[in-house]
Amino acid sequence: MSASSTLLSRRRQREQNRLERKTIRCEQRKVEKERQFALRQQKKREKYRGH
Repeated sequence: MSASSTLLSRRRQREQNRLERKTIRCEQRKVEKERQFALRQQKKREKYRGH
């Protein structure tokens, strides 16, 4: 029993770590996307302003 309960707790811990990494990656992707968008907007403004 103790071996299977240890296995279950490890599996649960691994699943929780996986979900945490997934949410962190999602947040990082979102931040990077917003940064790229802001950069494109800035370049557009500079282009039309004539430097």
